Amino acid sequence: MFIQKPIRGHESNIMFLFYNLVQFLAFILGLPFWLYLIIRKRKYRYKLGERLGVTNYCNLKKISSENKNNIIIHGVSVGEINAAHSIIEKLRNKENVNTIVTSTTHTGYNNALKIFKKEPVIYFPLDFLFSVKKFLNRTNPKAIILLETEIWPNLFFEARKRKIPIIIINARLSVKSWKGYKLFRFFFKNILLSVKHFAVQTQQDKERFLTLGVPENNISISGNLKFNSAIQKIDVAKKKTIYALLKMSNKTRTIIGGSTHDGEDLTLIETWERLNALIPNLKLILAPRHIDRINDIAKLLKRKSLNYTLFSQINSNSKISNIILVDTIGDLFYLYSIADVVFIGKSLFPPGGGQNMIEAAAWEKPVIFGPYVTHFQTVADSMLKDSAAILINNENELFEALEKLLSSEKEIAKYSNNARNFIKNNISALEISLKIIFKYVEIK
Repeated sequence: MFIQKPIRGHESNIMFLFYNLVQFLAFILGLPFWLYLIIRKRKYRYKLGERLGVTNYCNLKKISSENKNNIIIHGVSVGEINAAHSIIEKLRNKENVNTIVTSTTHTGYNNALKIFKKEPVIYFPLDFLFSVKKFLNRTNPKAIILLETEIWPNLFFEARKRKIPIIIINARLSVKSWKGYKLFRFFFKNILLSVKHFAVQTQQDKERFLTLGVPENNISISGNLKFNSAIQKIDVAKKKTIYALLKMSNKTRTIIGGSTHDGEDLTLIETWERLNALIPNLKLILAPRHIDRINDIAKLLKRKSLNYTLFSQINSNSKISNIILVDTIGDLFYLYSIADVVFIGKSLFPPGGGQNMIEAAAWEKPVIFGPYVTHFQTVADSMLKDSAAILINNENELFEALEKLLSSEKEIAKYSNNARNFIKNNISALEISLKIIFKYVEIK
């Protein structure tokens, strides 16, 4: 049964009115900018009516409402959608549950469509009150489960009014986000009290939520769901398919730059050039975090007179260059399977933040990353402690680490074994998260 904690009505109403007033003013002032983005970029206008709640959610036709609980699972983008995979697989087997998958970003939405064939996938509403009401009316959820830390005041207030429990799983708070929420604690405290339970990744995350006014009884430490989701996605058949598609052999050595950001591609290309003179049959696969950067990387390679192949254009008859640019969404995880070494992007230059290194470790690959991994600091520190990853600070250290690994099967085997043990020791999050969900939703 969903029992709400009392929030002082007067204070809550003032915060609610204040938020919507600020939101309205920001919308009016920013209207020319938003119109410009909508006109110029397809991803901003794609399914805009659905996000505003002014058109029907056509994908909801997939669900049956007979004696079933609709549960919304929301992941803002690709990483969160991937993390939701293990939860959704478990809920799929429950006879009285309809799972509705939502995302905020264009890449997250497309990734969800690719992964979840049985569940309806729709856009999460923009946090306008009228959009939120239409969304809740149409989906009629028994619970809303958000991954990581998504704070939507109108959604939270409206769900509270309707006694719909909100559960945040895999929750985390970076230092930057925590400081921002602390600055406006008077506002966010009431909003966070609308959340029934937080399943946080670490003790540090728990302590940060406590300072924001979340009651200790509303917080559990679950660990990181991305470990479970990564293990669940392992598919040896897909590995063999990619291995054959890229015409790999046991003589091929492959470096993958995963989710790279500006500047890191050049560093990897120049490092590959140095290594290529020392190590035969060396491939470099670059997968930028944002696909719209592919053209910039291609121009960079052309200036260096280096040949490359776009992953989307490879078929059985293709002549494949030693440099491959990944211009697709959702393939990086399976490409990791054929790597010898993986460099994790958004980590070499400030401000960085890091990207998901768990997926490469799940394939038992040696992982390298730079010093700027604040968004994945706990995972990075654990990997370094377990000798499952290598920290580098600059291009020369990257070269030295790659040369050492690629020149020694024994060295690669050591890091691979450590990565396997690291993953094995961190897979408790799924069981804990499911117990929390089942506590608040009647599931058979």
